[in-house]
Amino acid sequence: MKIKICFFTLFFAFSFLIASDATVTIDDQEDFAISVQTENLLISSLTEEVIPHMQLLRLKRENLVHFANSDPIDPEKTAARCRNWIKRWESGSPFSAMSVFTKSGEFVGYAILGFGDDPDTGEEDVAGLSEFALILDCEQWGKGYGTEIMNALFFSLAPRLKDEGFDLNGAPLQSILYTTSPKNVGMVRIAEKLGLEPKCILPPNVPGNPWNTERYFYRIDL
Repeated sequence: MKIKICFFTLFFAFSFLIASDATVTIDDQEDFAISVQTENLLISSLTEEVIPHMQLLRLKRENLVHFANSDPIDPEKTAARCRNWIKRWESGSPFSAMSVFTKSGEFVGYAILGFGDDPDTGEEDVAGLSEFALILDCEQWGKGYGTEIMNALFFSLAPRLKDEGFDLNGAPLQSILYTTSPKNVGMVRIAEKLGLEPKCILPPNVPGNPWNTERYFYRIDL
């Protein structure tokens, strides 16, 4: 029988070991938006124009093999989800989805620093806790983009959001929660590259882990 294994000691990211040369731009003059430029990528606030890319991304089973139950997601559901994320941007909250393109304009996928639930207590939308998620087109796998995105968001964007005091359910950003299946070898290796260790391991279909597979949970305290 598998049991829940959680470690209550928080993990502090050794950011002094992680070099991120990403450039973060926050534009709050008119339409609130954020962009993050890395060596190869442009990561920016989700917009209406990107929804068709998102629909195709979430419709391809290969892209979702390690995501939830891996079933293709209906395009109308994806459009509705995207518009909710866009509304969050329009409200002035940066804790929402961001599209990822190469600098030559090729769509790569999306990443999100959203609202976070505590896997230990089951509490939803915890103050100061953001959950990270990432889906890349399978044709973009193996190019180092996952590492580039996570490095930029964890060690350039997140500290900036914390320093500027953006509200996350009643508190500034304090921690990032990142979860993946142990079968997702690529994402586990990226976590290792960034100096992260799983702080919690949950079996399938238990409080804190609604997925059908065992999950590793990583926590980064800023």
